[in-house]
Amino acid sequence: DTVQGIFSREDANNQRRVDMFKLAGILFGVRGLESRQDYLYLGTDGLLHDARGEDETYVALERMNALAKEGLISKSYLEQSDEKSSTMLENDLGFMSYDYNQTQTLMNETKLQDGEKYMAVMVPVARWYDGTNADGVYMRFTESWRSVKTDGWAISKAGVGDDQDKLYAALKLIDYAYSRDGMILMSYGPDAFIKTNSDGSYVTFNFNGTEMPVIADATYAELWEKAGGNYTNYARFYLGSTLSFVKSQAFEYQCTHAVGKEGAGNISTAIGLGLIKHPILAVTENPWYTSIPTVLPTTKVENEEIKTLTDLTDNFASAKDKINYFCDIICQGYSGEGKSSRAEILSSVTGTWNNGLYLDDKQAAWDRLLAYYNTNK
Repeated sequence: DTVQGIFSREDANNQRRVDMFKLAGILFGVRGLESRQDYLYLGTDGLLHDARGEDETYVALERMNALAKEGLISKSYLEQSDEKSSTMLENDLGFMSYDYNQTQTLMNETKLQDGEKYMAVMVPVARWYDGTNADGVYMRFTESWRSVKTDGWAISKAGVGDDQDKLYAALKLIDYAYSRDGMILMSYGPDAFIKTNSDGSYVTFNFNGTEMPVIADATYAELWEKAGGNYTNYARFYLGSTLSFVKSQAFEYQCTHAVGKEGAGNISTAIGLGLIKHPILAVTENPWYTSIPTVLPTTKVENEEIKTLTDLTDNFASAKDKINYFCDIICQGYSGEGKSSRAEILSSVTGTWNNGLYLDDKQAAWDRLLAYYNTNK
């Protein structure tokens, strides 16, 4: 067997295949390919932009297609065959992937990895147009920044009705999930999963400047016994963590393989020194650095309009068993109906697929959210 180039966690699963164009964004300086909401980002003009309708997106994908033609992307990815990162890494068949540090560096635990290190490398230097220089700025920047997920919490209008006490009780529960105590509960589980001192207080360690709880020995053992060391699966399947909460990485850091910690440590040090730029979870002076919220307050009318944009949604889907034109271009270049050239796809996105209506609705929602923020800050 020959060593394959860049691969995804599951080369036949569209949900994982999309990581390839996220990598394209970080390699070639394109915003919106790893957005927290669809393909949106804030430009230096303070307006929302959609990577699907921007020329530079397709330039980056063309470069990825050139890498594919050179044999630098795995054959299984190009053919969508059922190959997984576990096989690639356990058998030394894969060279590089763009994925989640904790779950993937577990592969260092396999016997074939003795003396080897599968670990995170430094964020690449690319030319980014953050508005500080008309010619762009060569820097290390990642759009991949922790935020809450879009699913999880909702309050039933029918269930609450006109009972204000019920509404406040539901809101109090949600507020708790976003508090420090709620974050620890959702990240670690009940107190029995946490190591304690003789007086019942938590044993803590310093994590990124904050004292955070240490997991109990039995928790660590169960993590490996039931979830093979995979913190995400353990939290969701056994702890019962909800999706929408501000998850602390302190637990998963303790579960990360030593080699994974080494690579993550290098990245953290670079971020601390200002060598890697990233979006900020706040309204920033330069809007280009403001992280897009995972949800915007669109109205019922706007939601109904967006639902009609099926071509725009379906052709750039991220779910399993769906299709994504970005992945297709990486693998095949421009081919097939509606995507014979960069110009044709851009014409479809901005024309018949009505990306303009989508942006208008999202922009209106962002403007309302920003106005609310400015009024109440």
